[in-house]
Amino acid sequence: MATEAFGWAILVAVSVAYMHTQSEVPKPKALGSPSAQLEVDPTRWRHNGEQPISHREGNQMPFEDEQVKRLALAF
Repeated sequence: MATEAFGWAILVAVSVAYMHTQSEVPKPKALGSPSAQLEVDPTRWRHNGEQPISHREGNQMPFEDEQVKRLALAF
């Protein structure tokens, strides 16, 4: 009985020590003004017709990606 209580006391002490070390959340760095170079360019995912609308996995026959096909036909 005493060893069980001692084990629980160690478990609680380790848990409290861990929670205490994790409680200090680092503050985010203050960013200056926004930079155009750091912003995401949404046009990089645009389908301009050069990308294939079919995929090939290994030696399988190519299969068309329906979502890419719909996007390609939308423009």
